Amino acid sequence: MFSYSSLTAIRVEYVKQAVGKLHNYSPHTSGSVCDVNKSDPNYILGEKVQSEASYWLLYFEVVSAVLTLFSGMLLGSYSERGGGRKTVLLVSVVGLALHVFCVLLVLILSLPIGYLFIAEIIRGVTGNTFTVMAMSFAFIADISSEKNRTIRMIILEAMLFVGGGVAQGATGGWIQSAGFIPPMWLIYGAFIASLFYVLVWLEETVRKQEISEWSISETCLDIVQLFSKASRETSIQLVIYNVCLFALFLIIGSNMSLTTLYMLDAPFCFTPVYVGYYLAIMFSANAVGK
Repeated sequence: MFSYSSLTAIRVEYVKQAVGKLHNYSPHTSGSVCDVNKSDPNYILGEKVQSEASYWLLYFEVVSAVLTLFSGMLLGSYSERGGGRKTVLLVSVVGLALHVFCVLLVLILSLPIGYLFIAEIIRGVTGNTFTVMAMSFAFIADISSEKNRTIRMIILEAMLFVGGGVAQGATGGWIQSAGFIPPMWLIYGAFIASLFYVLVWLEETVRKQEISEWSISETCLDIVQLFSKASRETSIQLVIYNVCLFALFLIIGSNMSLTTLYMLDAPFCFTPVYVGYYLAIMFSANAVGK
């Protein structure tokens, strides 16, 4: 969560900055208060940049959410049918590392925003952070007893938000002083370290079965039959469930992005430092609530 939350904030700020450059937009403030003059051509242009950036972010999240909906089912099925937790976790962490690397290339080479779709596709087909969290909770469930399972789950979920809060508080000032690329290298390094941890130190908790017992084609066929062979009422319930799941992925993925984007413009005009402080408080409050 440390790496992922930092990446989300950087992506939002970069997308707005890139869209602004396309329109030759230069945000300006007067002292510590935003200039809010709705008749000012620069303000009108800022509204256009804000709108266009929000659409880009929405498109990215839709692509990621749609792919995650299907890849999550496949990877979850693989885990339960003999693939184990570790392999699925490795796939998702590798996918997130590649996602960060693609974003890093876009930043370094100043590529068009559309290239970020490649990063979103990679993130989606490898399960996204939702699969990482699901496998992490599955690990805790596997190694804990019924007596201490609940408290361990609570601690794990709280630490996710603590990590996000620390990341936001630390990277806001760094982005303002050094730009996007140095924090991105840290994020990439954190994912590589996570990959080595899973690969070398994490022990499998599920007895692995023969790989022939699972195949993508059979799993896809099972998913189709789940809808086609069920009763009409059950099929409707499954469709509603998947629509709700897609909406949940989209809302969770878009919430922080759109909130950050809104704070970057009038009436707030937050700098990356203040955006980091705000998101750090938000994550910390969630941790306390857990």
